[in-house]
Amino acid sequence: KFAMFEVLREDEFSPLKNSDSAEKDTPTTARHALFNLHHRWVLLAGGSFIEEDGTAIPPIPSRKEDVNEYPVVCEVSPLLSYGGEGLEEHVNGKEFKSPLLLLSTTEQNDKEPDVKKIRED
Repeated sequence: KFAMFEVLREDEFSPLKNSDSAEKDTPTTARHALFNLHHRWVLLAGGSFIEEDGTAIPPIPSRKEDVNEYPVVCEVSPLLSYGGEGLEEHVNGKEFKSPLLLLSTTEQNDKEPDVKKIRED
């Protein structure tokens, strides 16, 4: 038997085969793809991002001066959500500043990271 799934490339694939000195398929582009995916999960779950001065970051942020930095650094632990599911109860109606690291309760009890996070109730 043979099965095939059609998926969005940006959700499921980010090649990593070159060093950061190359233009594409680098550790930096893979990291940006993950930030982008997790950023979209938070937006879809009802959360939003704001700049340090409180102005809203648009759903599709632009890269300002440094094209090597993704404008929203957002990481969701796979122990909290594997595919964006269940994030509504944690982010809906809330505003976040980058960087954001969303951890499970277990991970929060293990260590205190240097980034803003929300706690599971």
